[in-house]
Amino acid sequence: MIEITPISVRIEDGSVVCHQLRNEYVIPIDSIKSVEFGEDIHDHDILRSSGVGMDTLLKGNFIVDGKNGCKLFLNPTEKVYIRIETTDGQMETEQIYEMLK
Repeated sequence: MIEITPISVRIEDGSVVCHQLRNEYVIPIDSIKSVEFGEDIHDHDILRSSGVGMDTLLKGNFIVDGKNGCKLFLNPTEKVYIRIETTDGQMETEQIYEMLK
């Protein structure tokens, strides 16, 4: 069922919303550090950490090109994708480090 349920990405209330059955990811626009347009997801080395890894759906936590902590929400049969990098993870790590010091 999950493999055939369509996914969508939209801008709503100042956030990028990734939706399938529910809002899976809500990314505040002001937390976006960079955005890139890609033309072939298969040019990347992708390993699933947790989540869904099907022929028509990659959703969850992945290691992409050796970088851990990547969240994917895409249909790998599509020709193009958007890569969004946020400051949230880096900021959270820095805050925890400061608290531990």
